Amino acid sequence: MNIKNYEVDGHESLTDFLLTPIKYERQSTVPPRKFREGLRPSPYEYEMEGIDNEYPGRAYFLQHQVIDKQDYDDTVKYSRVYSGFEDDFVTLSSELPVPTILKCWAKTYIDCTQEVEIPFRISTPGGIKIWVNKKLQVTYKNYTRNTTKSKDTVLKFAKGSNEVVVYFDDLGERDVDFIFSMINLSDQKLIGHLPLTYDGEKLVEAQNTLSSIYFLKDYYDDGDIKFFVDANMDNKLRIRFNPPTDDPYSDMQSGNITEFKHSDHKIDIQTGKHEYILGNTFKFQFASLTRVEFGLLMPDNSWVTRIITLTVYNTKNYQDVISAKTLNERKHQALEYYAKQNLDDINVAMVKMYLGQDLTYEAGHKLPFELESALKLVNTHGDCSDFILAPLLMFLLQYPNKVPQAIKDELKHICLNFRFWIDEPGNDVMWYFSENHALLFHIARYFAGYLFPDEIFKVSGNTGSQQYDLGKKQIEDWFDEFFEYGLAEWNSLTYMPIDLIGFFSLYNAAPDQNIKNLAKKALDFCFQIIAMNSYGKNYASTYGRVYEHNLKNIALSEIASLSKVAFNIGCFNDALRDVVPFALSDYVPNEKLAQLFEPKSPLKFEYIQGINKAHSYIYKTPEYAMASVINYQVGKHGVQQHNINIALKGMVNNIWITNPGERKFSGDHKPSYWAGNNRMPQINQYHNYQFMTYNLTDDDLQFIHMYYPFWDFDEEKIGINWVAFRKGNAAGFVHFSNPIKQTEFGPETKREFISSGRNHFIFLTCFEVNEKLPSEKELMDRFQIDDSNKTVEADGYHFEVGNQKLVVNGTEVPTKEAKYLKIGDFLDE
Repeated sequence: MNIKNYEVDGHESLTDFLLTPIKYERQSTVPPRKFREGLRPSPYEYEMEGIDNEYPGRAYFLQHQVIDKQDYDDTVKYSRVYSGFEDDFVTLSSELPVPTILKCWAKTYIDCTQEVEIPFRISTPGGIKIWVNKKLQVTYKNYTRNTTKSKDTVLKFAKGSNEVVVYFDDLGERDVDFIFSMINLSDQKLIGHLPLTYDGEKLVEAQNTLSSIYFLKDYYDDGDIKFFVDANMDNKLRIRFNPPTDDPYSDMQSGNITEFKHSDHKIDIQTGKHEYILGNTFKFQFASLTRVEFGLLMPDNSWVTRIITLTVYNTKNYQDVISAKTLNERKHQALEYYAKQNLDDINVAMVKMYLGQDLTYEAGHKLPFELESALKLVNTHGDCSDFILAPLLMFLLQYPNKVPQAIKDELKHICLNFRFWIDEPGNDVMWYFSENHALLFHIARYFAGYLFPDEIFKVSGNTGSQQYDLGKKQIEDWFDEFFEYGLAEWNSLTYMPIDLIGFFSLYNAAPDQNIKNLAKKALDFCFQIIAMNSYGKNYASTYGRVYEHNLKNIALSEIASLSKVAFNIGCFNDALRDVVPFALSDYVPNEKLAQLFEPKSPLKFEYIQGINKAHSYIYKTPEYAMASVINYQVGKHGVQQHNINIALKGMVNNIWITNPGERKFSGDHKPSYWAGNNRMPQINQYHNYQFMTYNLTDDDLQFIHMYYPFWDFDEEKIGINWVAFRKGNAAGFVHFSNPIKQTEFGPETKREFISSGRNHFIFLTCFEVNEKLPSEKELMDRFQIDDSNKTVEADGYHFEVGNQKLVVNGTEVPTKEAKYLKIGDFLDE
């Protein structure tokens, strides 16, 4: 039959829909205005609650809601089936550099044996209308940016087949959660179908096949890249890497690390065969975590696809690049390497200009390939323009004679027409409200004003000299807060590198010596944090903000590459945004820092960062490292904080625990499945002993889970509610108060332990062994745990966990004695 039948159990989500393509409408009619006139945002606003960052475009959108004019439309074309797999939302999220209205339609059919009224919970961050049999039954307008809220309603169905049509829209501003859900609140099972032009069983088989796929490892640095699939039909599997989006901005850089492009792969899959080889690790070059899209072609020429993440670190490509003994030689080796890369990246352009090499000009293009897409983003005032403009102006100031005149002219044009801060009018979605963005905007303003002192800057109406003065004052104010509080997004693998772009830019090119001095002080501070939180090649810390692509690709991170050049410890790679300005500088980090990467005896670093006083704790030994943030915002809704981390010697894959923020694997929500916590836990740590307490609410997914890189372990033991694992002489033990289940199907197969329930107590520890785990009896004797009272007997210690406190052998572990980190702290220990 040319239909796909489905069922929706009580209290489950309806996700079987036909979809139209998303319609994107650039929001270009909004009058430009200043943003919150008279208020200077702190670079620490990301940490603060209740901050209203309503952009001009959203204010206009709320006054002119397009949903009000939208009627039922039977002319729209439903061109594909939505395949959500584990997701309980219909999710079409994306990243959009400029304010854009998104519209989409979804349709399905509910089959009823009699007239019935079914209660539903409708959830979306945007707006939604629902028609049943062409009669409007629901209108819900939320429009709170990326904040999903719900409305309970009742849908009335007639006897027979009922057409359900959903229209949903929102204003996309940078990252947009373009999603909705319909939860069946009744106890009644719903029966439905989707009309197709082909046998519905083919769709079911394709979805089941794609559901089964997983990589045998998440991280490959040598050998063949293998994946598993369970297929009930022979087919040809299309594999795409970092697949393109269908939004109209694909010709602009996003401001992220520029990725290498690879052609599609086709692999014949056969019934009964399960393991396949994607290719050898050394045939691929990626700059970050790779989104691998698996797709199966349907008889109507549409594709059913799903995305699974993978890290490929091409050891052969990188291992001999950085080999010199001196820092200056390693910097030059990095520059020589980056100049050879075929990337449309401003850093490649700067390196080529520095080395006197030709840029790449394509026929009919005024700007070189390496700069064109980035400068288009800046000209459009797209989000992350500040990541691009500040370092380019640095290079123009540092090496004016190396920049071709056409590029100088283009940068001048950009500067005179750019919006440098919220005290200038505009309508864009550039992000100003975090420490890294604020810094780079100030630097861009400061540099641009200095370069063009007598010109009129059209957006602000200021002269260049005025812009220079404003930028300089903003930079000085920014550093005042930075040196008082440290990193707002503590230790962040994600955003500290962006700060470093700014610090290196100022160190290299600031026209004022006092600004150069501040930049050097900030560099000293950040390199100290990097060394304290690194463990060999692994950045083994907790973070104030993180994404899945940071957590799962430590070897391809900017900090790993920076550390390799700076100290010859780490993993050199193509994440070049902070390495290039470092290599263009004469900055030399403190040589004492190198000894902190691979400690010869235990080290403990405990300090405060940020205006919310994140208490960062890391304990490192020659065999393992354990990190946590102590009692940070316990019980509150989390965002992207990475709260605990375990690393064993010789690994660049870490172990951590979260309460997921969404069901979709590798989704874009904040928090996501692996990055961040929907509900913040209580965490206590004493040396190599960690304790976590989760008290989940009705708004949270009712489980926690542990990321478990099984492929790296030499030995493991698994109990009903505990796991022990070993790498060489380093061992870990994790006890859960509730039973655990290792995932056995789908993309997370084997790399996850799930513990269901509302309330959880977890005990984690690492210890040294002689290449063999203790027996189960030895483990149970060594670690005696009373979950109900939250007490642990371990290695001669008696631990008692109370309300945001830890008592060891009758004495409470002090948490109020930790101080804000200062340059030079811990270096003499």
